[in-house]
Amino acid sequence: MKERHYGDDGNLSSTIVLLEDFKQQMNVLHENGFFTLTLEEFEKYITSEIPVPEKSVLLTFDDGHKNNYIEAYPVLKKYDFHAVEFLITNRNKDKTVPYNTDTNQYLSHQEIEAASDVFEYASHTNSFHNLDNGTPYLISKSLPEIQEDVETSIELIGDTNALPYPYGAYDEQTMEAMDVAGIDFAFTVQAGYVQPGDDMLQIRRNSVRPYNTIEDFKNVMEIN
Repeated sequence: MKERHYGDDGNLSSTIVLLEDFKQQMNVLHENGFFTLTLEEFEKYITSEIPVPEKSVLLTFDDGHKNNYIEAYPVLKKYDFHAVEFLITNRNKDKTVPYNTDTNQYLSHQEIEAASDVFEYASHTNSFHNLDNGTPYLISKSLPEIQEDVETSIELIGDTNALPYPYGAYDEQTMEAMDVAGIDFAFTVQAGYVQPGDDMLQIRRNSVRPYNTIEDFKNVMEIN
């Protein structure tokens, strides 16, 4: 861990999960017989097209950081788990660079391909994971601009129709832009569980934070 991983209060950034904690969390899912869904299975569950096992979970990772391949991928592969990586596509480059925790690094195209037996990929925008004087682009930009950026991301990834809103920020125009661009279901940062018939453009997710204990994790997963 480096100084940049900590806030002014001395606590870890809320977006970081320590590797040892992640290993323990995935072991809990494995030991309790959880089934990891694909995006297609998840979508068909919401639209009531298919049933899924009672103990089902969709594992999602935002931004496409290189450490997800270096650190998380081997753990997921060990348990034959499936996960979704939401890519900020303009940050994915052809050149694969050595792992260096001094900076934020993103998956190279080679690493994306190498991890595709565990991860599937969807959009987290192309270049719109940014702020405009503190306001997220998906709020500040026009509908055509949002549409163009998301469509570019979809083209770079391939066949995908899912996206989490950067910073969890969205409004009615954002959702309209998603629909026009070909995004059928979009994820928020609002906590909660998913049921058939839920609003496809306002899907809830339960986040895992560095301050969550393994008991917190079990409670979220409703493991007694």
